[in-house]
Amino acid sequence: MPTTRGDAGGADRRLATLLRWTCDVLWRLAPFLPASPRRRIAKSEQSAEAAYAAMYDARPYSVKDCYDDARAGFRRAIAVAKQTGQAGEAERLTRRLDQIQKVYNSQFRDVGR
Repeated sequence: MPTTRGDAGGADRRLATLLRWTCDVLWRLAPFLPASPRRRIAKSEQSAEAAYAAMYDARPYSVKDCYDDARAGFRRAIAVAKQTGQAGEAERLTRRLDQIQKVYNSQFRDVGR
């Protein structure tokens, strides 16, 4: 049975409604969708650097907590970089983590004991 002009218009309206509904659903779900690996690395590194900076202003009893937070952030970033095949990024983050560990061991290890 051939379609008439009226049927095509109804199909267009149904398609437009479906597209609007799909866009609305995706818009609402966007905050819950996983971030890109690059963004996850950046956020983990940023939180780790913030924890490292907080070590310098922390009270003696919480320096170790800041250090642990910094290490955890860098380890998360390194893990994501390795999982996504970004060997150069993982190496850079590993060097930064090693540097922070050396600073902690030389300047903060005995603080608060």
